[in-house]
Amino acid sequence: MSAPPETFIRKTIRPLAAYGPPRDPAAVPLHLNESPSDVPEDLKRALVERLFRSDWSKYPITDGARLSRSVAAVAGVDPAGTMVGNGSNELLQLLLFATVEPGDRVVVAAPSFALYALQAKALGATVVEVRPDQEYQLEHIAGAVNVPLKELDRSILVRFPLAEPIVVYCNDFL
Repeated sequence: MSAPPETFIRKTIRPLAAYGPPRDPAAVPLHLNESPSDVPEDLKRALVERLFRSDWSKYPITDGARLSRSVAAVAGVDPAGTMVGNGSNELLQLLLFATVEPGDRVVVAAPSFALYALQAKALGATVVEVRPDQEYQLEHIAGAVNVPLKELDRSILVRFPLAEPIVVYCNDFL
């Protein structure tokens, strides 16, 4: 008899709820990873034509380094300080995988992508919330630590040393 499938899932992932984009109201719903307007029709047609001409039997060749240099030139920054990928979820996941260890503290700002806290918790990090206490009492991520906004200053370093990564999230406008 083989082990149940859930026993193969990491212990830090088992208690997490499935991801779904939050539908709470926001003045600018950037946390939904959606655009307020559709792509222009002529651009859609050009993209479809380009896809049609592509060889789908081969893995697509991407030139992230060239795009990174272009983005850096427009922003006036060093290309080494840029990162490109296939969407914000992939970039966030790569950054967290590269920097967060089990037991790290991660401080997460909102409205924001729900994946910040979800992915940090999946890696075994403690998620630290930064928002007013009354909001924390109404709703918060299970296991999160509350740090009221008015207490967020240099003294926070005593509670959360810089030697440990911290991810902050917030469910209100700062």
